[in-house]
Amino acid sequence: MTFRPERYPANWKAIRAAIRLRAGNACECTGRCGSTHDTRCGAPHGATIVREARDAAVYRLHECGALCTVESCGAVKVILTVAHVDHDERNNDPSNLLALCQRCHLVMDGANNVHRKRERRAVEAGQRPLPLLAVMPENRKEASRG
Repeated sequence: MTFRPERYPANWKAIRAAIRLRAGNACECTGRCGSTHDTRCGAPHGATIVREARDAAVYRLHECGALCTVESCGAVKVILTVAHVDHDERNNDPSNLLALCQRCHLVMDGANNVHRKRERRAVEAGQRPLPLLAVMPENRKEASRG
C-alpha cells in the first residue's frame, strides 16, 4: 500500500524510529502476518537477501551484497516498515505497531488492502462499498460452506 503521510501524525518518523529500535532494526514478525513462519522472520533492514523458494520466511544474505542482475537469483533489499496490527493509522500505541520487512507487511495487510481498493473503486463508481467483513478471507470460507 502506498504511504500517505496525511494519515499519520506529525511525529510519525520518531514513532517509526522507536519501533525499529525496539525490534533491533530487523523484522519482528513471528507469523502474525499470516505467512507460514512460526519463528521470528528477523530479516535485517538494508540487507540484501535471497528467500528460500519452499519457505519465504527463511533467507540467506546475498553473497555479492548488492542486487544481482541475474533474474533467477531472487535477491531483494530488505526495507523495514512499521505496520499497524489493527490497520488503523490513527492507533499509534506501541503495542499496535510492528517493525516488519516489506514481505511480511504486504502479507499482513493483503486482505485489508484489497478491501480498501474495492471500497475506493465503488465510491468512485457511485456504488455503496461492501463491509470489510464480507471480503476478509476467513469470512469468505464460511460463506462458501453454507
